[in-house]
Amino acid sequence: MSDLSPVVFSRKHFSSQMLLLCASCLVLSSCVTMGRYRALKDEVLDLEDRAASAEERVATMETRLDHLKGLTDKEDTEIRTKLADLSADYSELQMTLGMLQGRQEEILFKLGKIGQHLSGLKGLVEDRFGVDAEALPKSLPDDAEELFALGMQAYDQALMRKARAIFKHLVQKFPQHDRTDDAEFMVGESLFNEGRFTEAINSYKTVYDQYQTGDKYQEAVLRIGLCYVRSNKCSKAQKIYKFASRTFKGTPAGDQAEKEMKQVNEACK
Repeated sequence: MSDLSPVVFSRKHFSSQMLLLCASCLVLSSCVTMGRYRALKDEVLDLEDRAASAEERVATMETRLDHLKGLTDKEDTEIRTKLADLSADYSELQMTLGMLQGRQEEILFKLGKIGQHLSGLKGLVEDRFGVDAEALPKSLPDDAEELFALGMQAYDQALMRKARAIFKHLVQKFPQHDRTDDAEFMVGESLFNEGRFTEAINSYKTVYDQYQTGDKYQEAVLRIGLCYVRSNKCSKAQKIYKFASRTFKGTPAGDQAEKEMKQVNEACK
């Protein structure tokens, strides 16, 4: 008996220890579970608060969107109205521009006519007071060919007054020379290049009337026709080309006159 008692005692002691341990674990487990429950409860409450706040913000945003939609519809209507007004203004502007363009063409035509008259008056003044003579070089050759070459040099350099002064000097100094008709023709060319068509016509007429033994009188008639074309005098141009085509028939000048007459007839319809 004495040998077994320690063993029994030990077993009883062990059992009691185990019971105490289990009880301790149950108590601890219960404490952990209750603490976790309280934490979860707090988290749920926090989430519910957040959800409520989110719902409130959503409702606010929906209200703002409805308000913005109303503003957008109103602005859209205003924009469409403004576009319609702009379209009407643009159409009116196109009509006005069309009228102005027609008026502008009329004004430009009248200005052209005035410019021609001014050029003619300028030429009369220059001829009256010898303005071209002022452009005459002080030192001139005594030979007609050299004089003509000097005049052509000035003409090629677009020095029209100087060229014209030299050609006029040649005509006056050598009235019977073979270059005289050429010089008179070039006087007309210098005037033509300055847009002084009326005066140019007078020079070309002089070539035709006085120098038919030369080689420039046929071309001078064609240039008269061109002066009338540039002056917008279709009927006179037609008469000149008709005259030239008949008078110079069978010559290059006659053929050219026939061609120019067709073009003028087409342009003046």
